[in-house]
Amino acid sequence: MQELLDIVTVFKSLFFVSSSIFQFLISYQGGLVINHAASDGPFMLGPYQETGIKRGSNLRNITKTQNTFSVAGAFHCDSSCTAMAMDLPFVFIGDHGGNVVVLRLSGDTAQMVSKLSAHTGPVSSLAWNRVKEILYSGSYDNLVIMWDIGGKRGEAYELNGHSSKITSLVIAPGAARLFSADDAGKLVCWDMSANRLETPGWKTADNCEICDAPFFWNLTAMWQRKVVGQRQHHCRTCGKAVCGSCCSNWTIFPRMGYELPVRICNVCHEKMEENPQQFE
Repeated sequence: MQELLDIVTVFKSLFFVSSSIFQFLISYQGGLVINHAASDGPFMLGPYQETGIKRGSNLRNITKTQNTFSVAGAFHCDSSCTAMAMDLPFVFIGDHGGNVVVLRLSGDTAQMVSKLSAHTGPVSSLAWNRVKEILYSGSYDNLVIMWDIGGKRGEAYELNGHSSKITSLVIAPGAARLFSADDAGKLVCWDMSANRLETPGWKTADNCEICDAPFFWNLTAMWQRKVVGQRQHHCRTCGKAVCGSCCSNWTIFPRMGYELPVRICNVCHEKMEENPQQFE
């Protein structure tokens, strides 16, 4: 952490540039990373001359075209940027669309390496464990997601312990703990040394994968069977697309990060009742 602080200057003030608000996030090795505070603003990386007087008038190479700002070497995100973490030369940017964009910085340019998409609400906080190479993202969808970047297998783990939007994430790597806080004032301490199971992806289907009942958009099957279409749900432990009748049970599952009750399908519920030790 100290190595990072030696080369990074943090700016927390807001400045007005051409009647628009910019938030200065970091300055490193002659480059400036800034976030446009407007709802449609891009994440931008551009050259910046250190003068010792950090004011908006010291910005260089910023122009306004058709109500958008551009900087030499800028990277424009799909939606406004809401959170950031970094481990040079990589920068992790959370956006309002619930995505986390991974960028590689080189000089005054930023190249996208990948986009991590799992949240259903704006990303509000990011925390990076540079030792384990694990990224944590918190969102307005009440979830914390653990991204195993170093494993290079695309694994992601949900941590479901909040009933309100996440506001902050802090890592204590020496103690293998992650602290998450939410908008209701709840603070959760996560044991990151625990053996966890990867969260399954949600499957897509036109019919319930258990009873074959058509979902409400499957008009052909509804007409042929003369039945009313069902709403689609997902089992949190297997990811199957199921109807409400086949997914009426709720349970906690700490190994998968579910500290609060979540919806599971009838098949997984039966497995839990038959072999509860496998789901502890």
